[in-house]
Amino acid sequence: MTQPLLQPRVDVLHARELRLVEEPLPPLSPEHEQVLDRIWEEKAQANPGLFDGPVIACAGVDHCGPDTLILRWTRVTYRHYALRWVPGARPLPSLFVDVLQPTADGALLAVRMAPLTAAPGR
Repeated sequence: MTQPLLQPRVDVLHARELRLVEEPLPPLSPEHEQVLDRIWEEKAQANPGLFDGPVIACAGVDHCGPDTLILRWTRVTYRHYALRWVPGARPLPSLFVDVLQPTADGALLAVRMAPLTAAPGR
């Protein structure tokens, strides 16, 4: 059963200080793990380029006072994001970070996500 993805929400988070806090991966029920594995295998067969490598997922973002942002993160693999299609499961949110880097010659370096990612062109 395929569920449509929700429209992405865009928030601009301002902070002078960023605290990174690692958290354990929230547990999945055995039923959700079975469905997750089945969906991942279906997606991997349809797209042999999928790679179940390690990634860092956002476990939550909180403000601590007016100038401090706490980013809670956890270690997962790409397979975890197939939870988006598991009825009743609660996948971790995607957090995309834009970085603009000035170069020595005055240019501004920006990067777009590859066409094979979860959010191509972002």
